[in-house]
Amino acid sequence: MKVFSGAATAINKISALFSIVSAICLFAMAGLTFVDVFMRYFLSRPITGSQEFVEFMMIFTIYGGLPYATSKWLLLSVEALTQKFRPLARKTLTTFFTLLCMLASGAMCAKVFEHFRYYAANPLLRSSILKWPYWPFYLFTSMALALMTIEMLVLLVKRVNEIRTTGRPIPEKEVRGGE
Repeated sequence: MKVFSGAATAINKISALFSIVSAICLFAMAGLTFVDVFMRYFLSRPITGSQEFVEFMMIFTIYGGLPYATSKWLLLSVEALTQKFRPLARKTLTTFFTLLCMLASGAMCAKVFEHFRYYAANPLLRSSILKWPYWPFYLFTSMALALMTIEMLVLLVKRVNEIRTTGRPIPEKEVRGGE
C-alpha cells in the first residue's frame, strides 16, 4: 500500500502542476481579452489572432484543471439525490459512477491521442491566423485526460478499499429487531 500511496502523491503533484498551467492560461486569456477590447474600441486596432489565441488557451485552462479537480473530488454531485441514500449505498453508488467516468475519460483520451498522432504526422495542418500546429494542443489534452483517468483510478482504489474495510451493511430486518 506504501507504493500505491507514493504513486498517488506523485500523481497529485503532477495534477497540481497542470492546475497551475490552467490558472496561468486563464490569467493570460483575461488579460489578452481586456487589452484586445481596449485596443479594438478605443484605438480601433484589435490584436491580430487574439481570438484564436484565447481559443487555444481555453484548452489548457479546461483540461489542465480537470485532473486536479478530480484528485480533490471537486466534481459535480447532486447532493439532493445522494443524501437520500445511506452512507454505504452512497459510497457504492459514487464508486460505480467513478468507474463509469474513468472508462469514459480513458476512451476520450485514446480518441484525442489518435487526433494527436494524425496532426503530428501532418505538420502542415495549422491554425488559420496564427499558423500554429494543432498537435501540441491534442498532446496536452490527451495527457490531461490520461492524468484525469489515473486520478479516477486512484479515487476508485481508495473508495473500494474504504467500502471493503467498512464492511457490509446490516440487513434491515436485524436493525428493526427481526420482524
